[in-house]
Formats: sequence, structure tokens, C-alpha cells
Amino acid sequence: MSKTLVLDLVAALTAAGIPTSQIPAKIEGLAFGDDIVLNGVIEHTFYISNDNDFLPNTAGGNKIYVFGFSNADLPDYAAQQIAETPLPPSLVLFGTGLLGLAGARWRSRRQHATVRQA
Repeated sequence: MSKTLVLDLVAALTAAGIPTSQIPAKIEGLAFGDDIVLNGVIEHTFYISNDNDFLPNTAGGNKIYVFGFSNADLPDYAAQQIAETPLPPSLVLFGTGLLGLAGARWRSRRQHATVRQA
């Protein structure tokens, strides 16, 4: 399998006016988003985010960068098809969770009532 460079992140961000000192060191989140039409051309959005380990004073704030790629940039691109969860299974999962919470609360009240009687 061969590789082809599609995005040089540092070069793209510095070309957009972001100094290298402001580019996060820990890029972790990568995901394609919805397609958009820009100047009559379909662009596939690509989201990139960093992880600052909850240390904004040390690592800087969280940043999200969005890039657009045309079909010419990604000739073999095929969007992932994600099926929606049907409503009945969703309701069953939600109901099961509520029953679990109710049972835990009932057990907790029962234990407290036993302690008071003793």
C-alpha cells in the first residue's frame, strides 16, 4: 500500500497566518464532517483538534481546525455511512437505565432505614 501526503498541517496553518509557536503539540482528534458546497465545488470537511490535558495555562487552549478537500484532492474518498439507531431499541436502553437508577435509589433508602432502626 502506498501513501500520499494530503495535508501538511504545519505548512497549512502557517500559511493561514498561525505562527508555529501557536500550533498545538498534541493533535489527537481527526474526523470527516458533512460535505459543503464552496464556490460551487463540493468540499469534504475534515476536523482536527488538539488535546491540552486540561492544562490550558501550560499547553494552551483547545483548538479545532477545519479543512476542506475536493474530490480532486481525495479521488478515492467515500463517506462513511452511519445507520441511525432505531427508536425501539433506544427506548429499551433508556428504560433499562432508568430502572437501574430507581433500583439503586430504592436499595439505598432501604439500607438507610435499616441503619436508623438499629
